[in-house]
Amino acid sequence: YTDHGNGTHATSCSPDYAHAALRTALGNFIAALGARYDGDARIGFITLGLLGFWGEWHTYPHEEWMASATVMNEVLDAYGAAFLQTRLLAREPKEGTNMGQRRLGFHDDSFAYSTLPPPDWHFWAIMTAAGLQEVWRTQPIGGEIRPEVQGCIWDDPTCTPAGQDYDLCVDTTHASWMLNQGAFDGLVSPQRERAVEGARRLGYDIQVTWTRVLPAAADRPLAVDLLVRNTGRAPFYYPWAVELAARDGAGVLAAAWPAGFDLQALQPDAPATRWSLLQTPHGLPAGDYTLLLRVANPLAGGNPFCFANAGQNLDRPGWLTLGLLHVQP
Repeated sequence: YTDHGNGTHATSCSPDYAHAALRTALGNFIAALGARYDGDARIGFITLGLLGFWGEWHTYPHEEWMASATVMNEVLDAYGAAFLQTRLLAREPKEGTNMGQRRLGFHDDSFAYSTLPPPDWHFWAIMTAAGLQEVWRTQPIGGEIRPEVQGCIWDDPTCTPAGQDYDLCVDTTHASWMLNQGAFDGLVSPQRERAVEGARRLGYDIQVTWTRVLPAAADRPLAVDLLVRNTGRAPFYYPWAVELAARDGAGVLAAAWPAGFDLQALQPDAPATRWSLLQTPHGLPAGDYTLLLRVANPLAGGNPFCFANAGQNLDRPGWLTLGLLHVQP
């Protein structure tokens, strides 16, 4: 076929998705991919791909070429069996695949162009028709800003179509990540600043709003209470460990404790959540310490998780300063 600009140098081909050898190859590939990469800390999300033009699960305008529901379910089943930790995202709900009952997020690859309805074929119209408007609470939403507007979406005024304002699309879909190659193609101020703000609008924004640290002693536990809220647009989707630590006057971590707090439970439109830790024994000698909090990135050398507080990285890189801790003799 020569649609979508193909054919300038060579003609593109669409496979027979019903062919037994292809179906076996797809299943083998997915199993091998999962065996190699499921739970790999370098990977945030995997979009399913494999079927349709650009792996976007459509063959428009040759819709009769698309894989059947049977083949789509085979691919979905294979991914579900191969990936138990790393988050998976599909392009959009497909009839006959019960995607809503699967552990799947979704990605809109025409973001801020054909995201919001009308018409009924736009991404969020399809999500709404499938009853998946709230799927973002447990599964991630991502995508790609439509290539045609990547170079001008950060202009003022923007070039996005009427009703497809970037901020409104983010607020509606609760997107956590977005491809935008155009932001790396020589954007200058003020477009670059708008792109940075657009990136900050995505996903979670976790803030500690209140802290209480009670004095401890050798025979008295360390007691810490926090109020934490998510002021962003989406939850954090991985069970990264939350840790507390005590820094002594020399800047050394004298002790650290797993806190057991559930980061994923922080919903963006919910009241602040109380996190409490009663650590006994704490193992700290008498003295004064700075109490620190962090979310541990499982990727060695990876970018630290940052709380939306001025005390982030104040006393130690990657840690949030909560306050002073006095340990009595």
